[in-house]
Amino acid sequence: MSTVSEWWTGLSVREKWLIGTAGALVAVLLFWQAILVPGLSWRADQKARMETAFRSMETLQRAYFEERAAGEIIVVESEKRQVLTGEPFKAAIIQAATDGGLSISRLQTSGADTVSITVDRADPRIVFYWLQKVEIEAGAVITRMVMETSVDDQVRVSVDFESLGA
Repeated sequence: MSTVSEWWTGLSVREKWLIGTAGALVAVLLFWQAILVPGLSWRADQKARMETAFRSMETLQRAYFEERAAGEIIVVESEKRQVLTGEPFKAAIIQAATDGGLSISRLQTSGADTVSITVDRADPRIVFYWLQKVEIEAGAVITRMVMETSVDDQVRVSVDFESLGA
């Protein structure tokens, strides 16, 4: 360390300014390349993914409403739904998820007629099919739902169900 300090003291003021400026430029370049460029790239990628997801959602909604208007999708009124409560309600939700190929990662019950379920990785189309099936077959109402993108066009979904019979 003493050789570096001796070297530094042996430099003229002009050389010290030159080396200091070069060091500052290297620091700015490192910040630019190591932090700023990857951060901006990540942000642009996330914005593109969000726009793609938004367009997909618009396409799905448009197709749903067109098919519903054409009579290809039948909306079941709540009077025609099967209404389950208690343990059969919970079992119907789990069975519908299993039938759809969903793997439940967290299951929590609050009282006899409230169930919270988390699925970590699933195709969003299968999730929506499962939700519709649970509403019809178990008489469930979705009281809260959080859906986040995961990897490979998969989603992580957390849903709270409440029985219509509650």
